[in-house]
Amino acid sequence: MVFIMIIGVLMAGGRGTRLNSKVEKPLYDLNGKPLIEYVLDNFRASGVDKIIVALSPHTPITKRFLLDLNFTEFNLEDFDKVNESFMITPGDGYLKDYNYILSVLEKHSKKDTVVFLNSDMPCVNSEIINSVLDEYNTCGLDALSVFVPVVVFNFFDIEYKYKFNNMVPSGLNIVRSENIIQKQKDLIISNEELALNANTRHNVHVAEDYLKTH
Repeated sequence: MVFIMIIGVLMAGGRGTRLNSKVEKPLYDLNGKPLIEYVLDNFRASGVDKIIVALSPHTPITKRFLLDLNFTEFNLEDFDKVNESFMITPGDGYLKDYNYILSVLEKHSKKDTVVFLNSDMPCVNSEIINSVLDEYNTCGLDALSVFVPVVVFNFFDIEYKYKFNNMVPSGLNIVRSENIIQKQKDLIISNEELALNANTRHNVHVAEDYLKTH
């Protein structure tokens, strides 16, 4: 019998070109702490059972950083024994890396719950993660994506790149561990924390101010 678990996947393999930094984006300093550590701490405090950091050939220094934190490289044979690991994805874009990760995880089980969260979302705390997980568990669908209204970005002066029907994808998504198209619920949350992607210098300053007061 395979134990159904909740896997937190931290997406940390992007080039971070919008941030215009010589430092790899997951390691970008935010109030004296690398971006990736905020998301790791929030995952650890949430209801996820295991954490996988998805790296790519674009983030070799982040890999060394994780090795220093005693992360091990993902291996299906050791999956049930290891709680924190990293996986090297092709690095050919978010969607391709996303599909690659699911194609690997489905070899373990097609019934696990996978929570995807970007490494540039330092303000999404464990309470938010758990609340969205609760919504996922009661929605009756295999997938859930969180969207934030554009008005939230405008009100808090946060930059964004994409919008659909005046909604911006937050970077927090939950799916079943199978690499297929899954019927999805779109969850709309008017929440500053979910809008704060630290993916530009301007947004980093907004996130710094937020974290100093919360």
